Amino acid sequence: MYNPITDRVESYEEAWLDTVPPPGTQIAFLEKEDGSSFIAITGELRLGVGRRYAWRVEDGKTIYEIGQGEGMHINLDEDAKEGSMVGPWVVREFWKTRV
Repeated sequence: MYNPITDRVESYEEAWLDTVPPPGTQIAFLEKEDGSSFIAITGELRLGVGRRYAWRVEDGKTIYEIGQGEGMHINLDEDAKEGSMVGPWVVREFWKTRV
């Protein structure tokens, strides 16, 4: 896989950093009403994937955006419920980490 930092093709290495979100962190999964797109929210981390776009936002800053990303700035109320609507998005799962 091409590595733009070294400008060379290198072996693919997947790296994950496991973290535990602080107590009270909002966790949510939303799906566009037509099933074409998904959003995952963990506190200030957001990831969106659709048929023609993908994006990632951390602490309100866009890390990357491919295509015309939808839902990047959705805000859920503290009392959001599974099955509720936020514009064209359905809240599929919603909870907060234990305090």
